[in-house]
Amino acid sequence: MRYSGRSMTCLSLPVIAILAAFVVTAASAAELRLRSTCTVSGGLVTLSDVAEIFAAEGRTSDDLAGIELFPTPAPLRQRFLRLRELQDLLLLHGVNLTEHRFSGSSQVTIRGGEIIRKTAEKPVSSAAATRAKRRLSGAIVAYLAGQASAELPWSVEFELSQDRARMINSSRQKITVGGGQSPWTGTQRFEVTLVPTEPKGVPVAEPRRFTLDVRVSLPTAMVAAVRSLPRGTIIGPRDVELRVDVRPGRGIKPLHSLDKAVGRQTTRSITAGQVLQQESVRSPLLVKRGDVVTVYVRSGGIRIRTNGRSRDDGSLGDLIAVESMLDRKTFFAQVCAAREVEIFARAIAAGGTK
Repeated sequence: MRYSGRSMTCLSLPVIAILAAFVVTAASAAELRLRSTCTVSGGLVTLSDVAEIFAAEGRTSDDLAGIELFPTPAPLRQRFLRLRELQDLLLLHGVNLTEHRFSGSSQVTIRGGEIIRKTAEKPVSSAAATRAKRRLSGAIVAYLAGQASAELPWSVEFELSQDRARMINSSRQKITVGGGQSPWTGTQRFEVTLVPTEPKGVPVAEPRRFTLDVRVSLPTAMVAAVRSLPRGTIIGPRDVELRVDVRPGRGIKPLHSLDKAVGRQTTRSITAGQVLQQESVRSPLLVKRGDVVTVYVRSGGIRIRTNGRSRDDGSLGDLIAVESMLDRKTFFAQVCAAREVEIFARAIAAGGTK
């Protein structure tokens, strides 16, 4: 059968129309690839927040990207958007779903980011910074107590930026600390985690983390009495101990070594738990006031021995006043043993006369 050219033209018009419609549809079609998670800081969630849009024409992509879906969740909160719910929202906006293809995740987790306001740029007040630092210090000390010793008075020092202070004070959250290493003193690097929670302690958003360099120290150990020590007691090894959980009074010069306490004698009464001061101990008295002492006078290879009466108390090496038993004159001698003192006399060199 033969067809004229006019008939051919008539038959091809419907085909051309169909092909043109197909081309237009293909040009306006887009692939919507859903994300698994997204964080939105603006006031409204748009289609571009929850999905990547791939379209042949840029105008189609822009039109789809600007579709507003619903209000953004509150800061640090989250909600879930399923594929079917998204398709229903797009239908309400007049989007022909048959023209587009959906791929990617079947559900999007949408988190509300912190909305930056002008007030957030203001410097953190000193009271707020102190409050944040106190909270973080408490968490670090609690961590050290669990890792090393709960009885030690840990001291921590660190610098806290305004952003981190604002982060700690921003909302209800649990602070956890990790990291560091034995012996736990000196400069330690800790990992701080802030977990936003509901009032009942249920996490509501992903935790935020940062590292912090902290100077950790313990007070210098001091010698303290284990039991009450009356005046004149010779201190034994079981009478004293080193402690770091005591606080000496202002202006007190404490002892920091057991060797400087054991074997010495108390100059005053000391109660149990009290810190020993340098002035509260001395070497044991070898000579007491009123004792009759043996006096040795040494000069070169000559040694003379006589007796005298002590007019002072004295420990080993002390210089005390001694009264002569012969003419009651007073002189100074050095304590060398129990009830013994000595004098070193300078020898007189003999010389000829001119």
